[in-house]
Amino acid sequence: MTVWRPSPVEIRRGILALVVALYYGALCWHPGWMRLLGVDHFGVWFLDTHALLAASDAHALGMNPNVTNPLDFFHQPHVYSNWWFALHWFGLDRIDHFWLGATLGFVFLLVAILQVGVRTNRELFLSAVTLTAPSIVLGFNRGNADLFIFIILAAAVPCLLSSRAVVRWSVLAVILFATGLKFYPVLAGFILLGTDRTRREKLAQVTVFLVLLLLLAIQQWSAVERYTAAEAPSGLFTFGAGAIAQLLDVPGGTGNIVAAVIAIGSTIFWWRVAPSYSIPEERKADFLKFILGAALLTGCYLLTMNYAYRRVFAIFMTPFLWWTWGAPYLGPVWFRHVSRVTGFLLIALLWLDGFACLGINLFTNLSQAQITTLSDRWMLAQQPFVAAVRIGLLAFLVPFVRDSIRAMRFPPPSGAAAAGDST
Repeated sequence: MTVWRPSPVEIRRGILALVVALYYGALCWHPGWMRLLGVDHFGVWFLDTHALLAASDAHALGMNPNVTNPLDFFHQPHVYSNWWFALHWFGLDRIDHFWLGATLGFVFLLVAILQVGVRTNRELFLSAVTLTAPSIVLGFNRGNADLFIFIILAAAVPCLLSSRAVVRWSVLAVILFATGLKFYPVLAGFILLGTDRTRREKLAQVTVFLVLLLLLAIQQWSAVERYTAAEAPSGLFTFGAGAIAQLLDVPGGTGNIVAAVIAIGSTIFWWRVAPSYSIPEERKADFLKFILGAALLTGCYLLTMNYAYRRVFAIFMTPFLWWTWGAPYLGPVWFRHVSRVTGFLLIALLWLDGFACLGINLFTNLSQAQITTLSDRWMLAQQPFVAAVRIGLLAFLVPFVRDSIRAMRFPPPSGAAAAGDST
């Protein structure tokens, strides 16, 4: 009789699940502890889940939640896709917000635990630090829709790597569905450039994706305009190129212009000097998940101001980043240092605002005006590190796009292409 014994990786993943369960269980038992880290509970769980249900309810009652929504806790207008109004068609309304938000939060944690790397004890520690970060707690506490987008996009890479063509093509539905809900997941389309599919299939997928995206943009254009016109978030637990303009009180586009110049310069630099590297077959899924997360976070940083819970997509990036710290496959030593610095700064940014709030809450007795001033200075001090992370992510994104385009223009010999397609 064979006795099942868990592998070391399974044991570590079980330990991680236990740590995460105890951590979030403690926060659920005593929500006030979240406030120490800057995550205000407001006495109500899953406020963002409630907001979506309130928008759906208001629409069903003949109101226009896109202008104002009296059913929302804060009477805020709905700024996302009208697709969310379909919640009412499924029999869901505000009374369901607690169980729906709780289900969303715990399913997200389960999927996140399955995404992160735990091949070594170091990876176990780093993954635990990532999943318990205040930025992640913020999304859980609010029951934010980004958790739902994360769950959807977690299926993208497995679909793309499938040996069955029909499953590979289903990745378009995954990305476009997520895009129809919150717009920014269009950036996930970058992963369509990857994998060892034939040149014909890759070009066909990209072409169909762009055509469907155009149709979706036409259908959603009014919602996109409403979203871009909404008031941008500011203060702690936000990120984006526009933060510089907010903090220095300069013309609104200044930060975006500076970020665009840095991004263009970094793209040109990495296009010229970043090595072409070969990813081992067993790491290709991790690499594509890294590209997925890096494209989402880099694009969101450059294009919009975002609440910190959008950093949940950093979870996709962690298995590949942890692996690169010791990988011999990534070209010169200096390039491996880029991945180490990027990974360290990424974790730091997940925690920095929480540490600032913890210090303010525990060790100071400041007025609200003093707290605001201190928070603004803290945010301003972070901006060079935020920019450094984007430059580090571009160090992988740019050569990925460069080499993918070159492979599509100059495909390998037919025998090599067939061998790649059979995997």
